[in-house]
Amino acid sequence: MKFLKTNFKFKILLLILFLLLTSGFQCKCVSWTVRKKLEPITLNVWGVWDNSDAFEKIITKYNRAHPNINIKYKKLRYEEYENTLLNAWAEGRGPDIFYIHNTWIAKYKNKIAYLPKEIELPYIAYKSPLPGCKRKTEQSIELKKEISPTINDIKNNYAEAVYRDVILKDKDGRNQIYAFPLFLDTLALFYNRDLLDSANIVFPPADWDEFSEDVRMLTKYDINRKIIQSGTALGTFNNIERPLDILSLLMLQNGVNLDSLTSKPFFQRTLEALNFYLDFASPNSEVYSWNNDLPNSLDLFAQGKVAFFFGYSHDIPLLKSKAPTLDFKVAPAPQVNLSHPINYANYWAETVFKGGKHVDEAWNFVLFMNKEGNIKDYLKKTNKPTALRSLIKEQENNLQIKPFVDQVLTADSWHKYRNFNYIEVAFKDMFDQIYNNDDVDAKEALKSMGTKIDMAK
Repeated sequence: MKFLKTNFKFKILLLILFLLLTSGFQCKCVSWTVRKKLEPITLNVWGVWDNSDAFEKIITKYNRAHPNINIKYKKLRYEEYENTLLNAWAEGRGPDIFYIHNTWIAKYKNKIAYLPKEIELPYIAYKSPLPGCKRKTEQSIELKKEISPTINDIKNNYAEAVYRDVILKDKDGRNQIYAFPLFLDTLALFYNRDLLDSANIVFPPADWDEFSEDVRMLTKYDINRKIIQSGTALGTFNNIERPLDILSLLMLQNGVNLDSLTSKPFFQRTLEALNFYLDFASPNSEVYSWNNDLPNSLDLFAQGKVAFFFGYSHDIPLLKSKAPTLDFKVAPAPQVNLSHPINYANYWAETVFKGGKHVDEAWNFVLFMNKEGNIKDYLKKTNKPTALRSLIKEQENNLQIKPFVDQVLTADSWHKYRNFNYIEVAFKDMFDQIYNNDDVDAKEALKSMGTKIDMAK
């Protein structure tokens, strides 16, 4: 229904444009070049997670200045998104604008038209009459050249993780801007307040030592040492939500450079982080609280049987729908060094397809979406944490997403690997080796995985 309303508004705007172009005003003032640029076009936008109403207000505002540009948004399921993109590109019907995960930007760099230095497009300008004048608001067509944001603008206005992700070298070795994010999520600690209260734990843990101690207190077993209440969901791979993200957080906090993961200086630190993680699924460990036989971590947390769960802001509405009466809260992720916090970033950005017919118009709309006022409209509608530095203080008043927002400026991620999907498979294979082969320990499995990861660069 909302699309019908949007299309109706678009047709009205096109009618206004037609009247302008066919009036005497047009004959005197609008050149053939401008009229050519004002021909009606459609920009196809493909995304994940967001519904169309997240952009409805932004599109309406954009069409006031560009009534000839129809924005058509399509939401795809995450599970099918990447393959659908690849198939569409192969068949020459891909979107003009598409969402890209922050770990995919290097992989799909050759499919992206990096941001041009300037964009020239016609605009409908609105001029208000003088006070007391009975004339209505006047409209005119102006050809405007806008200078695009620079690399320094990205550095100064966005979280550091964004700068590291979206700035890549082109084929000539020059740094270019490849994408813009509307938000930036971070991995945080969800906790069941009832379970913590029952164990007389007043506050959620701030560091990993406190976390481990709390897990010991919160985990319960039956007489056969079967877990009946889990302190946390850590230690395995297949039945935990975002296990690689949790491991990445531990590695980053342990001083590992994720872009040089297999180099000798970082191997031992990676192994320490891995062993810490594995301890939570080791029956001989004091922090044993999880194993491969348990259900999915998010589902078990929703059932009130897990005290600590690591997740993102988008997990909040999901948990509320699964367990409306569950009393859970969110705290910042535990740290190795509280005076130097390090967190993990996870977000999607908007970018422009290199093979599209309307690259300038597509980038113009992406830049319009990423104006501060429009980002605020989007964040208010979606309740996501900002990637923009200027909005952090304002979002700290939103208690639901404050823990995520507080971590934005200290968040990091994987940046330069061309095939992040291969890294995820390599980590999964490593865990399969550890749990399915008694002759393989964590050190040997990590060495084997390192060889595979080098192939992803």
